[in-house]
Amino acid sequence: MMKPIYIKAMLRHWSPLVILATLLFSTAVNATVKQGLEWAQQGEWWEAEPYFLAEANKGDPEAMFWLAKTHMRMGGEKIFGLGYLMLQSAELGYPWAMMELVDGPETYCSFFRLPCDDEWYDKAIEKW
Repeated sequence: MMKPIYIKAMLRHWSPLVILATLLFSTAVNATVKQGLEWAQQGEWWEAEPYFLAEANKGDPEAMFWLAKTHMRMGGEKIFGLGYLMLQSAELGYPWAMMELVDGPETYCSFFRLPCDDEWYDKAIEKW
């Protein structure tokens, strides 16, 4: 059995490493969405998609929103899942997705026949 003094010494040396790894991981997750946005801002939708997709699969509502926007730009069969992504992002609390689900002539609701609701507007304002 290890003596308490050795355990304290180990904790003193390992704690900063654990904290650093945690910070780097959380920054890396955020960086993935940022990298996708950098590609999207250049109009490189095919390059942006994997970054958004990786985080959307983990349940990140911001990534879901941008993946939906990316799929809209990519067109083709990709657009069929975009309404679901937008709705899921809104339900997870992402205000920009909520604004897309407010009833109007040029919204995802009307195009994909999603349940439009003006309450999304109030929810989005609360989040901001």
